[in-house]
Amino acid sequence: MKFGFLAIGDELLDGRVLDRNGAYVGAKLMEFGLPTSFKRTVSDSFSDISDALDAARDRVDVLVISGGLGPTVDDLTTDAVAQWLGCSSEFREDVWGDVRAIFEARGIACPETNRKQACFPIEAQVLSNPLGTAPGFCSGNEDLIIYCLPGVHREFKTMMDNEVFPRILKGQDTVGQRHIFRLLGARESHLATLLNPIPLEEGESIHYQASFPDLAVLLRSTSSDETRWRAWCEAVRSELTPWLYGEGEARIGEIVVNLLNQRNWTLATAESCTGGLISQLVTGVPGASRVFLEGAVTYSNESKIRILNVSEEDLSSHGAVSRETVIQMATGCLAKSGASVAIATSGIAGPGGGSPEKPVGTVHLALAVRGEPVVHQLLKLRGARKENQVRSAWAALKLLIDRLHTS
Repeated sequence: MKFGFLAIGDELLDGRVLDRNGAYVGAKLMEFGLPTSFKRTVSDSFSDISDALDAARDRVDVLVISGGLGPTVDDLTTDAVAQWLGCSSEFREDVWGDVRAIFEARGIACPETNRKQACFPIEAQVLSNPLGTAPGFCSGNEDLIIYCLPGVHREFKTMMDNEVFPRILKGQDTVGQRHIFRLLGARESHLATLLNPIPLEEGESIHYQASFPDLAVLLRSTSSDETRWRAWCEAVRSELTPWLYGEGEARIGEIVVNLLNQRNWTLATAESCTGGLISQLVTGVPGASRVFLEGAVTYSNESKIRILNVSEEDLSSHGAVSRETVIQMATGCLAKSGASVAIATSGIAGPGGGSPEKPVGTVHLALAVRGEPVVHQLLKLRGARKENQVRSAWAALKLLIDRLHTS
């Protein structure tokens, strides 16, 4: 069975809204071993929707549609699908009662315009939306099964998980194996040079996915040979080790929090050029409060002296962007916070502030662990300001991950 995705909305075409829904469907289907065969974005018009449905019918068996189920005049999905199927729409009194109940629970009068959210192609199956007023529906014919969901991402994602994936995966052969390696600082071309000599057997494939600032290498196999699978993963892992920060679905902040929890360590941060990005990456993870104590954004020299006890003499001699300063930032943060480990960053993010000796992109990182020598790392980045800040924050967390793996 082949699967496709159709996004409907002028706002997607003119750039006002990014299509997060299509990315979610594609990633989840790939995870299940069922790659997307068709994807299209169209405007809010009957003709464009109809043309896309014609194209999908020739390419896929199941189509997920996102958007166009709201109460306004440009929400045309229900009528367009019914018209394409050659049937009329019917008003469902029971669904209309559910829609009104949502407004009443919020203490708001339900507008009559929302009646259209209780209209569906005849004999369509209604799909529950626990987070919004627009239910979805499933309809179709012998050529194409269609699932229509609202475009709001959190509603769409919840309904895909609760309503759609259980239906479309029922009876599907998703046998196989999948593994993700997550890397930082690696180039796809260089990785391909390293990994291409590793032979692939029938049913095995390797995929590269860059998503700033990191890169994922995905291994997939349709084979059930566990011995071969483990050997292949290990061969790839051995080549990727210098850039590897994690494996599986978890991203860098979650990995850090999990490792700190496993070792019963606590973390504090002292950031200059990264401006609090490291703290954001960590505290964005549920449960971070168990391991993250505090973060200081010591942007000025005065704050480095006052908060972190950085030597005024060393600041004058070596400058804020230096090995000496960032090491004192880390040790000062460790002492003041009482944490098990402290990270510090100081650099020149750009676009100004560089010099021949310290060009834009020069960033110093330091990692301080109680009772151990401070680890220092120098980065020489070449991106724009925001890119340099993000890369520095991720590099600092990878430095921490590498240390945590040795505990």
